[in-house]
Amino acid sequence: MSKGTEQQAAAKKQASDKEQFAKMMGTAIDAVLLVDSKFNLLSQVNIDLLQPADLDITLVPDAAFREFLLSLEEDGEKELKQRARKTRLTGEPERLSVTCEQGEITQCFEVFIQPLAAEDMPGTECVLHMRRTEVTDTPVKQPEHKGESNAELMYDMIKISSDAIIVFDGKQKIKLVNPAYQLLVSKSREELRSANDIHFFDAEEQSINNQIWQSLFYEGHWSGEVYTLEKAESKRPFWLTVDSLNHGDDTATHYLFSLRDISELKDTQAALEHNAAHDQLTGLPNRGFFLTHLEKAAERAKRQETEGALLFIDLDNFKLINDIQGHMVGDVVLLMVATRLKKIFRNGELISRIGGDEFTLIAEDVQSQSNAALIAQRILQELSEPFQIEGAEVEVQCSIGICLFPHADATTSQLIKQADTAMYAAKAGGKNNFQLFDSALTKETTRQFAIEKHLRKAIKNQELLLNYQPQYDMKTGNVIGAEVLLRWHSKELGFVSPAVFIPIAESIGLIDDLGYWVLDTVCKQIAIWRKFSSAPCLMSVNASRLQLAKPDFVKRVVDCLAKHKISGGQLEIEVTENAFTSSEKNMIRNLEALRKLGCKIAIDDFGTGYSSLSNLQTLPLDRLKIDRSFVEKIEYDQNAVTIAAAVISLGKSLGLEIIAEGVETKEQGKQLMKMGCLQAQGYYYGKPIEASEFTSQYLKNKRSIF
Repeated sequence: MSKGTEQQAAAKKQASDKEQFAKMMGTAIDAVLLVDSKFNLLSQVNIDLLQPADLDITLVPDAAFREFLLSLEEDGEKELKQRARKTRLTGEPERLSVTCEQGEITQCFEVFIQPLAAEDMPGTECVLHMRRTEVTDTPVKQPEHKGESNAELMYDMIKISSDAIIVFDGKQKIKLVNPAYQLLVSKSREELRSANDIHFFDAEEQSINNQIWQSLFYEGHWSGEVYTLEKAESKRPFWLTVDSLNHGDDTATHYLFSLRDISELKDTQAALEHNAAHDQLTGLPNRGFFLTHLEKAAERAKRQETEGALLFIDLDNFKLINDIQGHMVGDVVLLMVATRLKKIFRNGELISRIGGDEFTLIAEDVQSQSNAALIAQRILQELSEPFQIEGAEVEVQCSIGICLFPHADATTSQLIKQADTAMYAAKAGGKNNFQLFDSALTKETTRQFAIEKHLRKAIKNQELLLNYQPQYDMKTGNVIGAEVLLRWHSKELGFVSPAVFIPIAESIGLIDDLGYWVLDTVCKQIAIWRKFSSAPCLMSVNASRLQLAKPDFVKRVVDCLAKHKISGGQLEIEVTENAFTSSEKNMIRNLEALRKLGCKIAIDDFGTGYSSLSNLQTLPLDRLKIDRSFVEKIEYDQNAVTIAAAVISLGKSLGLEIIAEGVETKEQGKQLMKMGCLQAQGYYYGKPIEASEFTSQYLKNKRSIF
């Protein structure tokens, strides 16, 4: 065949495909609209379905679409646009029902929003597939079918789409496929059209095939995740969306199958989920993973009537290594310690790094204190050998606390406390040693009681104070707000870290009083600072999961805002990522209510907890804070750079603002800006300071955040 003949045949084939597509669209009673990111109508099929039912004239398509949007009840237009924006960001379809009022006539529509991925059409956002489900006070006006060019445009859109698309007729025979699908299955269009049925799943997923047709029969739509394609070379994950196109008598004339490759999304999710459960430096399970495993191990021991051991391992004088030889050497030491521990324990024991220089080991079925002691001796012996780092020897020793489980009615929290108490006793006994817990070990318990006693007094007498750390827009250099940090300098105990006294406040029921004191003090300070300017500001306040779960939390916030005459838009509530793993519905409802007040919601320490992508998509969030553990290593650790970039990309795809915490060098700031993070806080930009100092530095000197 000559080149000219081939071109003529190809053109004839394309014309046939377009004619087939035009016929398919012409039989649909549904309206199909193509809109851009600003919700301008680009093209349409059957726009007459949306023509105002109370008018005798027929509006042009643009006017008909605008009139339809204006006639939607309540926040219908806003909801429709928000769902369209969400489907563009997530790449997943959305479905909703809307009602429009036109004079005395009410019409209900089911709207299916499908993202459209086309490199040649960057302004295109999505396709709206609209089906009228109900009309009152007037007979349904059947749409007029017109616009051959519209069908051609829709065919061209399918052709250039990066999604794999297949169109079947009412007898489930393939009528059209686009190049993306041909590439996916490595088959020609003729080979695909000769297929006798729709079963492109392999035997493992035929049940999904049945589900699809049941949903199409009853609902006209199906969407979900699939993995196995019969003709594809590899098992990649796809998001499959299927819709039926109906004739006027509701008979399905065609079926539209759209496949989107979500491999990268799944890989990113897997990486984030692994990162959420593992320490980034050592690769060991982190504190969250450890807590879950300990609870399960204790339950198994109780059920099987065996005995396990929990060991707390704390490196002795590790702070000196960091101070004298630097944090990079300190990190190498931690990595080498983890490597040695993994080498000597390969029989199902769980080794975790729960923070800083603290490691834990859970050994099940040890059966006796003597066996647990042998494990501790093995650790001490292994770590007694000096580490060779950059040609020098670094000596590392550790103290180990041991408690056995299960016993009595001890909870996991109590087991941890017992092992921790035993570890401190080992340190007090000269370090480089181990200690089994017994009831005589009361030193740590005594200190905790002292903290509890003085904390009650400090809250009552308002002895705690707040510091404010500025948050910057790195691009403009402007201060955009501040994070509020709680500090306690006790006359009797000295400086007590929030990491110590806040968990105690939660355990003894003081967190509410403490949290509301912080909130009231911050709102009062905002009201004072407002005198310097009338522009809005944003103060970030940390809230615990226990506070957020309280039914009256929102009311307390409302009362506080009213008391000091400030708006909710000046307040941001920060919640740690682990708090979102809670299933308490009150917390989510409270966060949603706070957003309605204008308050911003931020997820703190992101990447250190267990939140999944599906959770993040549904949580009421405005800002994502990159944890300092990622930021501190981006100058020299490519893995840290990769993780930080993935977190930033994820946050942006969800429409969230991104801020990095713990920025301590200019180079870290530059790296973050290159990755698309424009907001930061840390000692490089400003340390936490008291309100009076904050006033003189940022207000009186006109470095205003207001």
